[in-house]
Amino acid sequence: MTVALQNEISTLLTSLKTNGVKSVALTTIEGRSLGSTVVESGARFKLGALSAASLAIGTKASGELVLGELDQVHILASEGSLLLSAVGHKALLSVVLERGVDLNGVIRDMKRVATQLIGMV
Repeated sequence: MTVALQNEISTLLTSLKTNGVKSVALTTIEGRSLGSTVVESGARFKLGALSAASLAIGTKASGELVLGELDQVHILASEGSLLLSAVGHKALLSVVLERGVDLNGVIRDMKRVATQLIGMV
């Protein structure tokens, strides 16, 4: 990946880092980091691995329940949320949120960024 492409991806990921968004990551569907706002490498690796695992479970569930192609996975917890969105068939956009954030606004922004990222990964 070229430096220019890395910078473009970084700019798009940073655009999602609004109030209440803790971190944003772009990974392959296997969990390898392609870009992230997470500074600590251990946390970046953990987010990628957990996101890839969640995607695999969501994909299996949507297939087994005949729900169609998986678009997003939402994990809502007592202290926050993890939103996962497909970026084509090769990558995954992950956003970690604080509790109480406007999910609709974040989902809308994620779809916009995912659409822009499709041609880059």
